[in-house]
Amino acid sequence: MTLPENSLALLDKADLPTGNFKEDTRFTAGRKIGDEFINDCFCLAQGVQNSGRATVSLQGFAGRIDIWQKTGNEQYNAIQIYTPPDRMSIAIEPMTSEPDALNHHRGLIVIPPGETRSFEFGLTFNAKSA
Repeated sequence: MTLPENSLALLDKADLPTGNFKEDTRFTAGRKIGDEFINDCFCLAQGVQNSGRATVSLQGFAGRIDIWQKTGNEQYNAIQIYTPPDRMSIAIEPMTSEPDALNHHRGLIVIPPGETRSFEFGLTFNAKSA
């Protein structure tokens, strides 16, 4: 898995957000997930947010999948990733803000009645050549 430059949203022992962050480089150069348990929110670095697009890449036996999301002002500026214990899947979720935004309001997007917002994400799959 390869992730863009990010900071990890830190959780307490009860898995509640602390409001603190630490730089996380575990996957920025790409590496195997292996049996590592992941249940984290990766908040994109300012440079990634300003680039307009962030991509998570997963490489496997069949090929590579790239999951992209539009970044920037009032866009997807974080990525939640979860690896379940059975290791049969992975959840990769575009997020508009760091955890607990309803309480601290950092990055919270408020859409007034009658207004709309658009968000974009998608994926591409590149099969390995036989």
